[in-house]
Amino acid sequence: MPAPLRLVREIIALIAVKPRSELPIPRLRGRGGEGGRAASPRRGSGSLPNPPPQAGERTVSGAAIFRQFLDRLPPPEKLAALAVAAAPAAYLAGLAYAGELGARPVTEAIRISGDWALRLLWLVLLVSPARRVLAAPRLIRARRILGLGAFGLTVLHFGLYALGQQFDWGEVGLEILLRTYLTIGTAAMIGLAILAATSSNRAVMKLGGANWNRLHGAIYAIAALSLIHFLLRSKTDTSEPMLMFGLLAWLMGYRLVHRHTRDVTPARLMGLAFATAALTATAETSWHAAATGVDAWRILAAHFDAAYGLRPAWWVLAAGIAAAAASLILPGLQARVREETWRVPPQRPISRTSASQAVAGSTRGQSAS
Repeated sequence: MPAPLRLVREIIALIAVKPRSELPIPRLRGRGGEGGRAASPRRGSGSLPNPPPQAGERTVSGAAIFRQFLDRLPPPEKLAALAVAAAPAAYLAGLAYAGELGARPVTEAIRISGDWALRLLWLVLLVSPARRVLAAPRLIRARRILGLGAFGLTVLHFGLYALGQQFDWGEVGLEILLRTYLTIGTAAMIGLAILAATSSNRAVMKLGGANWNRLHGAIYAIAALSLIHFLLRSKTDTSEPMLMFGLLAWLMGYRLVHRHTRDVTPARLMGLAFATAALTATAETSWHAAATGVDAWRILAAHFDAAYGLRPAWWVLAAGIAAAAASLILPGLQARVREETWRVPPQRPISRTSASQAVAGSTRGQSAS
């Protein structure tokens, strides 16, 4: 009898003897004997459907599979930080693809990448205060990703500048030596490269916690160099550099208050907001007075004139007041939510009569069995 007919006969005999759930997988006979690959049903070949689950078998629901998928995802803080870190590069790529970078696209791309690199660096410095103000300690998970994003945009910023110089590295090096703001920016980029290279857990273990903290304390000097580079590059409009100066003053002031008091209350945050706003107004007035020779009092009076719009000092004051309000409201609200979440609902006490009846019934059931 040919081999295919013999195989069909064996399958029919097995179906007649055993239930479908206990069928073994038939083996194809090869030329060298019966050892061969298991026969796998092909799609559309009329194969039998999967047997229904037997009693006692565990079935996995769609909700359980979705829950397992969510458990494998990174923490939401890391996902949000990754989205924030990648958004500026995606935005710049979209502008380049749409041809909306203007008549000098490379120059505009250099400006955008540099601005967002500085903003991401400020977000890195904001993580530690935000953890305490918002009572959200898990925000620390976002700091490394934001720092790497800031370094990546800095490298892109430098690469676009080299592209503008047609990758003439001799000309690039000469410009860095002759132009002060380029020298300062290059020093900041080298510092960020060192911090990015030592940001891994392996580097922390190799350097030791104390040495690693001392090394990464250089982020404050790097932030100051980046701000000076930004201010010197912006020759005409200094509104955003002064705004970044005020925000950096608030970030550093918060750290000083926390170091000396260990308890940054909403009242202290309110005082810090007014102090940094006054410092921002003084810095902007002094800068413009030195650059233009205009009377400093006239420049200071412009901060209170609505015709000139809101000056950076007012935005710094608003941000500081918002931080003080968040410190006053959010921790109490989060504590109340946690209390409501973990509160155990009161249970109805069981009477002695019902409890004794239940015990007697269970005893009778055990003896009867």
